[in-house]
This record gives sequence, structure tokens and C-alpha cells, in this order.
Amino acid sequence: MGLALFWLFVLAACLLWSATFTAAAARSATLPSLLSFTAWFIPLLVLLPAVWLTAWLAFGPRPFDVNHFAATLTLAIAALVGGVWIVIAGRRPAADGAPAARRWPVIGLAGLCGMGIMVAYGTLVAIDNAVAAEAAQARAEAAALMQANLPPAVAEADNAAPLHRHAAALLAADDPFKKDFPDGDPDSPLDIRSPEVAARLARHADTLDLIRRAADKNACRFDRDWSRPSIDMLPSEIQSLRGEARLLALAARRAAADGDAAAALADTVRIHRIGRQAAAEPILISHLVALALDALARDTLALVLPSLEADDLALLDDPGLDGLVGPPPPLLKCMLGEETLGLSVFADIATGRMRMATLDPVAGSTNAGAIADRVGILYRTLFLPTDLAAYRELLDGFQQACAQDSATSGVWDRVAIQGQSIDRRGLLSAMLVPALGGVSGAQVRAEAGARAARVLIAATKRRIAGAGLPESLDTLVPDWLSAVPRDPYTDKEPLRSKLGDGGMLVWWAGPDGEDDGGPTGRDSYDVDIQIGNDDLGLWMVPDRPAPKPAAPAVPE
Repeated sequence: MGLALFWLFVLAACLLWSATFTAAAARSATLPSLLSFTAWFIPLLVLLPAVWLTAWLAFGPRPFDVNHFAATLTLAIAALVGGVWIVIAGRRPAADGAPAARRWPVIGLAGLCGMGIMVAYGTLVAIDNAVAAEAAQARAEAAALMQANLPPAVAEADNAAPLHRHAAALLAADDPFKKDFPDGDPDSPLDIRSPEVAARLARHADTLDLIRRAADKNACRFDRDWSRPSIDMLPSEIQSLRGEARLLALAARRAAADGDAAAALADTVRIHRIGRQAAAEPILISHLVALALDALARDTLALVLPSLEADDLALLDDPGLDGLVGPPPPLLKCMLGEETLGLSVFADIATGRMRMATLDPVAGSTNAGAIADRVGILYRTLFLPTDLAAYRELLDGFQQACAQDSATSGVWDRVAIQGQSIDRRGLLSAMLVPALGGVSGAQVRAEAGARAARVLIAATKRRIAGAGLPESLDTLVPDWLSAVPRDPYTDKEPLRSKLGDGGMLVWWAGPDGEDDGGPTGRDSYDVDIQIGNDDLGLWMVPDRPAPKPAAPAVPE
């Protein structure tokens, strides 16, 4: 109703403008034609940018469902037709032969025109205030939702957060670490058996001790003002956990190379524990970091397992490995936390506490936020309410999917389709939501990786028992596995395996749900995807030295 009144008062102001200048033209002896032209052309000129902008929103490269093009086009046509009719009617001669508009009160019409403009603007301000009030309510709702999803308070002695902060500070200030380990993942080209790597790890022994002590804690909670959730609180500490986990991965690989399987597996489990500590914070980035650390732990495990001997069999029954091969952490809590951050952003934009240009670097946008800031109140009143409704609707869809079996449920497909339409629903939603696009895929990959790791542990037990690595996963049942885990991308077919490269590969179909024969190599994904192979897998192969560069050819 408020917007309808706004359009109506704008049209009234345009028509009163036309009447004012028509009356002035009827009284003018020198500029009647110019004043008559001004009477209908200026309202049209003022409205044309709005028509162009809404047309771009409706038919541009990224069309928006809510664009107000019909309203602005109707308004412009009505103002043009009405203005021209007023000019024609005003210039018609009356009974005394003078133009009819000469009798119209110029001052009175001008006053009414100004009043129409002020009422239109006042209507816009009233709508803006209502949006701000709704935003304030959303902020209160966000704070309550966040408080309800916070992990419980942690005693100082049990909290890993201070140790993680100390370790992160050491890593951030440690230039030798950046030079020694430019790439800390399990596919690092470092020769893990070289004395140089041992010396480098020894130099970082104090940092490793801090990381291990932190990982062995049962809880981790960083101090934040969760009562006022905002995008500014995206935690840098969570990102620094990646560096800590990479250092542990290298230490685990070195321990395995030195024959200390117990230490290697303990550090591998610690990587997983750090991931669970990250997942304790109820925001999406924490969950994604947790999934990344779990993937690193599984890749490290696959490199450690070939070093295990008969005396190490009991290590594979360590309860710490159960979490590593179990399901990924649930998504619902972090999705609720993500909604609180989004609602807080909407509230800050609506109340003027935040400029949308602030989100341009976060969203990777090309000045979309800065453009919205220029129209200010028009964006907040015309688009923000529907933008907020679209955001709530999409987050509700994700939360419903999270409440189900996310690794196998087809609900994710429907939510993904809904997420693809978010660009058409609202500018701010389009800037906030892209991070959700890959979350379902990351969750399913984590489930597939955990099942593959379970298979590799069973295959290692079989190898240690003297039966060798299995040619077929069916041979692991029932002595080492109760059943071959299913591929979560198909929910029907089992995981697949093959021997090669001195070890074993367990793979699953990629997002297309089709088995393409497995990845062709440990680092072949970029090449495979070009030929339509999106399969992924977990390679259990011995940790080899880095290949030496070929000697330059000696000219004859």
C-alpha cells in the first residue's frame, strides 16, 4: 500500500507540474512554446532514468524478479499522456478567446506541486522507517538465534583457544615457516625423508608442541561478542587453524617415514580434532574449514597407512580414528548461525550502519554495492524488503535440507536450484549467498571421503594380516568390513577401488553421479575434468621422495 501511494503522489506531482507551466505559458507573451514544452517534457525527463534503471534490472545481464519496471513505465507513460493532454486543454481558447489555462492559479498549482513532491518523499521516508524497524527486529532475532546456538561456556583450563592463538601468532611471525613449508598439504613436493625436512620440523618443535596441546583439549571457544553478530566478526583464528593442521600433517608424514606409526596416527587424529574445534563455532566458514581439515587428515592418513607393520595393528582400533571415518559434522547449527550474520547485515544496511560497498570485496562483486549506495533510500524502500524475504526463504530451504540425511537426500538438488535463482531475487542476497552454493557439495564430498578412509583402514588391516591389498572391496566383507560403503553421490552403487601406483585407490562418482573409471592420478583432477571425468578418490600410496629434476643434457 505504501509503494502504491508513493507512485500515486509522484504522478500527482508530475501532473501538477504540467498544469503549473501550462498556466505560466498561457500568461507569457514571449515564451509560451518553451513553457508549454517544459510542462510535459521535464516530468518525462525526470522519470526516464528510473525507467532505464528498472528496465536494466528487468532485462539486463542479471534480471531481477522484483524490478518495478512495470510501475515506472506506467508512471512515465501516464505523466507523458497526462502532461500533453493538460497542455492541449490549457491552450484551447475559452469563451473570451484567451487560453483556458490563463485562468488557472499559477502560485496555487506550484504550491500543490511542491506539496505533492514533499508528500511523495514523506511516504518514501515512512516506508524507509518501517523497513528500519523491521531490520531492528531482525537484528534482535539474529542475536537470540545466535545465543541459542552457541557452544557451552568452556573452563579456562579446558579451552584450546588461547593455545591456538599463541600458535597462530608464532606461525604468522615465523618467516622461516613460510619459506620452509610453502605448501603444507600431503601432496607437497618435499622429500619427507630428507634430513633437511627433519631439521625444519625441529626448528618448529615449540609451535608443534603448542598445536598438539591445543588439539588434545576437549573444547575450543574463542571470545567474541555473539550478542551482536556481524560480518566483521568472521574469525581470522579459524583460518589460521589451516596452517597449524598443515604443520601437523608434515610431522605425521615424517613420523611415518621414521617408523613411528603411533606418533604419525596421533598427529593425524589431531588434525581431525582441530577440525571439530573449528566446527564448534556456529558459522558457515568454521564448518567449511572443519571439512577442509578433515580432508587433510584423511589424505595424511592415506599416506601414513602404508608404513604400518604387524606390530601396529592395534593402532587402527584407536577410538580417535572413529571420528575421522565417521560422518561429517552436522550443518544445521552453522546454517542457523549463517542466517544470524545475514540478518545482521540486512539490519545494518537498513539502518545506515553499513554501506553496501563494504560487501563488494567480500562478494567479489564489481561495485554492485557502491551503485546501490548511490540510490540509498530508493534501494532500501523499493528492494530491501523483498531482498530480505528471498534471503530468509533460501536459508529456510537449506536448514530443512540440513535436518535430513544431507549426504544422500535429493533435497539438496532442490535447494541448489533455488539457490541458483537467488541472483534474480535481490542484490544483497546475491552478495551474501554465494558461499552457500558449494556447501552441499562439500558435505557430500566429506561423507564420501570418510567412507573411503574406512575402506582404506580395513584394507590395511587385511594387508597386515598377510592377505595383501584387496583386488575387490567385496573381499573385505565380512572379516574387515560389515559391508562395502555406498557411494553417496549415487546412493545405490558401492564405492570402487583399484590397485596401482604401489598402493590402492578408493573412488566415488563425482557430482554428475556417473562412474568415469576413477581419477587417473593423485593430482589429475584439473586434467580429468577437461575430458568429462569428475570422479574423486582417496589414494593410499607410500610417501615418496620428491622427484629430482632431470639433469641438463650435455651437448655433444
